[in-house]
Amino acid sequence: EIHLAIHFGSSFREEFLLLKDVLFSKINATIPMAFMTATCSTFIETSIEKMFGIEFSTSHWPSPSEMMHRSVGIHVSYTTRAFQDVGKTIKDNLAVHPTLPNKVIVYSNRRVRIWNFAEKLEKLLDGDENCKKIDVLTLVGTITKEEKAAYIRMFVNGSSNPNSTL
Repeated sequence: EIHLAIHFGSSFREEFLLLKDVLFSKINATIPMAFMTATCSTFIETSIEKMFGIEFSTSHWPSPSEMMHRSVGIHVSYTTRAFQDVGKTIKDNLAVHPTLPNKVIVYSNRRVRIWNFAEKLEKLLDGDENCKKIDVLTLVGTITKEEKAAYIRMFVNGSSNPNSTL
């Protein structure tokens, strides 16, 4: 979630900069990314743009015909069904872009909720033949800065236990 990225960014910025290099700078093909937030504001949007060096403002969005030929597209929506929408987004993107990286990282500050979310998401993905290959890493904001950095590095570079909740 974007507001958690801002929270984490202020406590382990170097790890988010590592994600920037992995998720944004080295992407050649079209890669859909879902950013979710419960508390989005202009400050949050500006902060994430500065942190990752990308822009979300509508003045920078291409026209629909240009979007077909660009590597970044932006879709904003409001939901009250985060779990269903995350699962559907992962499945839909995999169907449209079968060469997507098979890794998903989910952040939360609420340990019990993220454990329940991770368990449901794993069952949902395992129940779909096309999604079984997807690894999900869930991180809780209460672990230390060093633990977060180590888990992200392990997961991005090939974790021995990618489906763990930390």
